[in-house]
Amino acid sequence: MSQAWNRLVLAATVGLCRTLRPLRSPRPLPDSADWRRIVLVQNTGLGDALLSSPAIRAVRLSFPEAHLAVIGHQRQAGLLALSPHIDQLMIYRGKAKSFRPLLRELRAGRFEVGVVLHGNDPETIPLLWAGRVGCLVADAKTRLAFLLSRTLPSIQPGQHMVDHRLDLVRAIGARPRDRRLEQTLDQESLDLARKQLDDHLPGEGPLVALAPGGSAAFKRWPAERFGRVGRFLQDRYGARILILTGPGETGLAETLARELKPAHWASQGRVDLVGVAGLLALSRLCLSNDSGLFHLALALGRPTLGIMGAEGPSSYGPVEAERAETVFIRPRVCAREPCLRKNCPDPVCLTAIDETAVQELIEARFGDLLAPSGPGGPGKGLA
Repeated sequence: MSQAWNRLVLAATVGLCRTLRPLRSPRPLPDSADWRRIVLVQNTGLGDALLSSPAIRAVRLSFPEAHLAVIGHQRQAGLLALSPHIDQLMIYRGKAKSFRPLLRELRAGRFEVGVVLHGNDPETIPLLWAGRVGCLVADAKTRLAFLLSRTLPSIQPGQHMVDHRLDLVRAIGARPRDRRLEQTLDQESLDLARKQLDDHLPGEGPLVALAPGGSAAFKRWPAERFGRVGRFLQDRYGARILILTGPGETGLAETLARELKPAHWASQGRVDLVGVAGLLALSRLCLSNDSGLFHLALALGRPTLGIMGAEGPSSYGPVEAERAETVFIRPRVCAREPCLRKNCPDPVCLTAIDETAVQELIEARFGDLLAPSGPGGPGKGLA
C-alpha cells in the first residue's frame, strides 16, 4: 500500500510540475562560474550523508568565499552541524513537515546553484525549483529531470558512490582533491564518551565496537556470529565490547550479548548519534555490517572491518582509509543476477560468512592494534 501511494504521489507531482514549468524554465548551467551562494541536498540516511562528505568538502575548498548551505536529515543534524565546511544547515524533517519551512529558507537564501547529492523523490527537486534556486544539478534517474539545468548519468556498475557524488559537484566547477570520508568531532563529545565508558564499561582492555544492525535484513550478518567474534576478542585480547544498537534493535543486542563475557555494554538507542560517534572515536576496532555506522567509523578514521553482502565494496566500501577491510564473498556463493537485495529469501552472501574466517582476518590485519602495546589508541586519527 505504501509503495502504491508513493507512486501515486510521484505521478501527481510530476504532472503538476510539468504544468507549472513554463512559469520558470531551468536556467542553463554556465561552463564556469564563481558561485557565491550554493546549496547541496543530502537528506537521506547516515551512510549516504557520510558518502557525500568528500563532495561537500570539495565544494567548500573550491569556492572558499561562497556561502555553502546543506539540506540534511534531522537524524544527522548533530553530526552535520560539526562540519567545518558548512555555513548553513537546513533541517529536513520529513516530506510534509519540511516543505514549507525549507521553502522559506531557500527563497530567503537566494541560492545561485543547487546540487542534489542524494535526495528523495518526489519532493526534493520541486522544493529547490519552488525555492527559486538558480541552476539545478542532479542524477538523471529522476522523473523530474525536466526541472534541472543539468543531469548526470546514474551511478555505473563498479563505480563508487563517493565518485558519483564528486562527479555531481564537478558539474558546477568543484575540483576534488581527495576521496576520504570525513566526520569532525568536538572535545565535548569525546569527553562525554569517555565518561560513559567509565560508567558502563570500565577497564583497560581495548575497546571494540560491534554494530550488528542495518537498514534491512539483507544487510545483517547473524547477530550470534557477531557475539562469537566478540567472545573471541575478549578471550584473545581482553577486549571490552561495545554493542552499538538503536532503540528498535533490542533483540539483536540481546542475541549478541548471550555469547559474551560480562565486559560488554549495549547502547540500545540511549545514546544520540553524536554520542555514538564519540564512542566509535575511542574504539580500537569497529566490526560492522554495511550500515551507517560502518561509514561513520571510516569517517572518524577508526580501524574498521565491514561485513558486506549484496552491495559490495566497489560501490560502498572504504576509500582512502588507512586501516580498513571488508569481507565480501557474494561472487563466490551466489550467481543470482540481478541481485534481489531486499527481496532475497536467502541472503547466502551473508550467511555463508563464517565467524572463524572473520576472527582470522581480525587477527591478521588488526591484531597489532588490539595487543596491550598496540598503536592506534583511543581518539587517534580523528578527522
